[in-house]
Amino acid sequence: MRCPSLLILFVLLAGCGGDEPSARPPEASACRLTSVDMTGVALPLEGIYWAQEIWISYRSEAHVGQGFRYPRTREEALAKARDLCRKVRAGADIGKLARRWSNGDFGLADGLCVAPEPSHRTKPDARDVTLSRTAVGALTPLIEWRGGFWFARRITERAGRVLDAKLRKAQRVRARARVIHIHHAGAFPRRHEFDRFTKAEAVAKAWAIIRELERKDGPTFAELSRKHNNDQGTRERDGLLTTRHPRTKEQTEWIRWGDRNFSQQLLDVLLEKGTPGKLWPEPVVSGQGVDVVLLLERRTD
Repeated sequence: MRCPSLLILFVLLAGCGGDEPSARPPEASACRLTSVDMTGVALPLEGIYWAQEIWISYRSEAHVGQGFRYPRTREEALAKARDLCRKVRAGADIGKLARRWSNGDFGLADGLCVAPEPSHRTKPDARDVTLSRTAVGALTPLIEWRGGFWFARRITERAGRVLDAKLRKAQRVRARARVIHIHHAGAFPRRHEFDRFTKAEAVAKAWAIIRELERKDGPTFAELSRKHNNDQGTRERDGLLTTRHPRTKEQTEWIRWGDRNFSQQLLDVLLEKGTPGKLWPEPVVSGQGVDVVLLLERRTD
């Protein structure tokens, strides 16, 4: 019996491989939602697993108290997590994306994740198991975890401790500031009275306020705050920001990293980028709206 020609053999092989999973676009396959097989995971996990994570949470009464709950729907959270997963797999810096988008506790430290948590030593959860099955340097699958969608890049202990030191240093920084907040349609939390303004209009208004403040004979920050600030609390305080101390729960003017009342973009200006005593030279744009920022002072405890 004669062997088929090379051309026929090539066609046959190509046809046989067309239905295999590998024929799907790698990016779409890699960022699909994956369930975690917890079979046989009764024993404690050995060791500590270091990673950079992105966790996108959604509204979920069943998970109240399990991390920061962002008021988006489950479908919106999944779409955002998939988008970020695809960007990371295409070469984007997971640390930078974590700082901006992750709802995890240590997003400010480039998404630092240390697992398992002490209470999980005898009963690991889906995140612990997923990290334990991922090689150092590799990305985990995208999974649903604690009322959100999660993925991470496994890193070495040495790299993790560098991020841990960065976190501890950042947590010591405090700042006081005045802000004029401009709201618009689509900003969080929703304020129905500002739905008629677009994001572009809010940014344009912020630029106009900055130009007024830069005039030598112009109005004061307090005057413009009372006139333009869309946030009632800060408007009544002439733009002065306040928050609750994480331990005492008392009201304080000192803002810190991880304060969930403020966007990461605003915290970056207050605690790292801005110059004390100076007006930030451009609008700070985030998912919460648009801010004009005057940094009063900064200190490190």
